[in-house]
Amino acid sequence: MSRLYHYTSVSGLRGIVDSGNIRATHLGFLNDLSEGGAARKDEAWRAQLEAAEKRAPLFIASFCRHQEPHQLKNGLLSQWRGYAGEGGGYCVVFDEAVLDGLVEAERRISPGLTILKKDVLYAGEGEEEVPGQNMDFLDLAAFVKSEAFREENETRIVLAVPPDDSRAIRFRDASEMLIPYVEVFSGRRLLPITEVIVGPSPLQRRCAAGVVQFLRTHGLNVAVRLSEIPLAR
Repeated sequence: MSRLYHYTSVSGLRGIVDSGNIRATHLGFLNDLSEGGAARKDEAWRAQLEAAEKRAPLFIASFCRHQEPHQLKNGLLSQWRGYAGEGGGYCVVFDEAVLDGLVEAERRISPGLTILKKDVLYAGEGEEEVPGQNMDFLDLAAFVKSEAFREENETRIVLAVPPDDSRAIRFRDASEMLIPYVEVFSGRRLLPITEVIVGPSPLQRRCAAGVVQFLRTHGLNVAVRLSEIPLAR
């Protein structure tokens, strides 16, 4: 079974499970400041990005692929530091094949929506050539990222959301900012969550006990494990 790993805070975990949905963040509010421009930096490219923003802004849901046994068991240290929040955070693990099926179903029931799921390509800083030179605008804007983030081994679900789509643009607060996002699916779904890894924290076991009860109230009897990474909080 191929799995995808999504790191989040306690509020992010609660949002996923309560809504039966996955949040996709606006392209301009992701952690890589070169997002959308990692591929090209000329004025014509910026004009294309601005036009796309008016026509159908891009929203991105991010996942990691893990292959090393230690990462499969405990998660990735940089992700715990970057996304988990002060309380230790959580990694929600998804069955990729089932998630792919949900994306395909969404494509069929939302014909005006562009929705893609692909692996990210990484471009070195200052490179004139980037991977996938024959890629189209959407691929270059949403699936090319700085080489500095290669460790994440990222896969993305990308939505280009036109004004007439039923999805409402919502906002969450983080670091004194309002972050725009949309929900990936047009309604509640039975998400293919296979397990939840509880991030490093002094109250890790208590956090895990709360998550077990929380998941059960939503009919999710999935494994909850503790990351053994010795990260001080």
